[in-house]
Amino acid sequence: MKFLVFLFAISATFTASPEPLKVKNGIVAADQAVASKAGAMILKKGGNAFDAAVTTALVLGVTNPHSSGIGGGCFILFKHHKQSNAKIIDAREQAPRKTDIKHFYKNGKLDTSLSQNGGLAVAIPNELNGLFLMHSKYGTLPWKQVVYPAYNLAKHGIYVSPYLNKTLIKHKEKFTQSTYLRDIFYKNNQALSTGTLLKQPALAKTLKSIALKGLRSFYKGSIAKEIINVVQSNGGILDAVDMANIQPQILNAVKGTYRGYSVFTMPPPSSGGLVLLQMLNVLQHYPLGDWGHNSSKTIHHVAEAMKHAYSDRAQYMGDPKFVDVPANQITSQETARKIVDKISDSKVYHSDTYGMRYLPDDHGTSHFNVFDNQGNAVSITSTINTLFGSRLVVDKYGVILNNQMDDFSLAPGIPNAYGLVGSEANSIQPHKKPLSSMTPTIVAKDKQVKLIVGGSGGPRIISGVLQVVLNSIDHNMNIKEAVDAPRMHHQWMPDKLYLEKEIPVDVVDNLKKRGHIIQRSVPRNVIQGIHIDGKDMYGASDSRKQGQAAGY
Repeated sequence: MKFLVFLFAISATFTASPEPLKVKNGIVAADQAVASKAGAMILKKGGNAFDAAVTTALVLGVTNPHSSGIGGGCFILFKHHKQSNAKIIDAREQAPRKTDIKHFYKNGKLDTSLSQNGGLAVAIPNELNGLFLMHSKYGTLPWKQVVYPAYNLAKHGIYVSPYLNKTLIKHKEKFTQSTYLRDIFYKNNQALSTGTLLKQPALAKTLKSIALKGLRSFYKGSIAKEIINVVQSNGGILDAVDMANIQPQILNAVKGTYRGYSVFTMPPPSSGGLVLLQMLNVLQHYPLGDWGHNSSKTIHHVAEAMKHAYSDRAQYMGDPKFVDVPANQITSQETARKIVDKISDSKVYHSDTYGMRYLPDDHGTSHFNVFDNQGNAVSITSTINTLFGSRLVVDKYGVILNNQMDDFSLAPGIPNAYGLVGSEANSIQPHKKPLSSMTPTIVAKDKQVKLIVGGSGGPRIISGVLQVVLNSIDHNMNIKEAVDAPRMHHQWMPDKLYLEKEIPVDVVDNLKKRGHIIQRSVPRNVIQGIHIDGKDMYGASDSRKQGQAAGY
């Protein structure tokens, strides 16, 4: 009970520190303080990074139910201390077996609302499968022990954070359309205020079942039946065969280099890794450190590299089981040199000139990192896609269901909820996994992990991870400075360069002279990072979401 009381206390108070957290034995950097502390307590109790990762992920589903949870999916990047290379557990959601593009037509026209809200928006949940697989192979503590912190917090309650309160207020009109969301997160038609005790008894019942019985009830038993009932009664097609057969996969991470460092990151069906590596390949041709952090010259060249990479993302990337993704060409040094030749120091070009041509023509997410005293590194991005996913909830069990079907391209050129456009490579098909921007990343040197980074924010995840890596390596920032520094973003289409308000006016003016279309933006990506220097571990969670690292 002391553990639970301690978590209550830290959930009620948050003070951002300008310095990274420094510890010696183990560290967790999540975008929510209670989740970080819960994972760190598992490390202190003798668990390893894999045990702590399960606890952190499940607690995030309790504290940040609007952005993660067992009704969604995740990508797990990890490097075991005995392995020289990193591995991936792909626990991404998958399209139901009866999926057909015709389901997303209404009155003869494609209707994007059908992929964003309601039963058809729900892809097969897979996160729990991925966490269980990771724990069964690498965990050291009993499964029950790593699940119980989340169960206890759901049952006894957590204090509403300022970020959750702000989210509930901002999206009240949409969220209160769900009976469950209205009853749990609103009182007298008002969002729960910061510091209010939030209990989730239905979710607690589900987590207790998972702790005691494993995955069977969720994927084949009573919980699965109720998930299917909710989806189908709201126009969806997910069925018992889908739930019973969804499985995670273990893959090799993709590997690149940047200024002497090894970079391990996500392969398809995430686009994040290939986009990140292409941008790093291009940018190592430029002396960014000499040009200065967020100077107009640095931002211009980073933006141009982004535009080429995001154009390739739209054109070629999808589930590699269904399409031939030209990964080697996208990340080759030859491609990088060709892109460098196409970038002007003084101007931008029309959007249709960006991206290479390799082949013939044919905002609810969460992230955390863990590092332990054995040298195990885990980086997990978990998602239900947009805030509160499909806004369908399995009321009886407290499971909020994803709307991951919106990450497919309904048709070439039609943007999704994040404004991303795609091609036939990411079209909707049965059993297919939608393209993702999740970019958990591990940077190593001389076989030792140096940096663990990842984030949330849709397509801005990739650009955010890129900038933290550049800030650390090129601009010699500590991990807190690297995570909190003002960021920019360009995703090719729409043709706009998004700049956070802290970037100076004179820089903005110089970028306009080069032809950039500028839009000042509020923070829309949230990055967590861990830096390892010898025996010291430094952790930072993004101040944009009032995250807080924890360790011992």
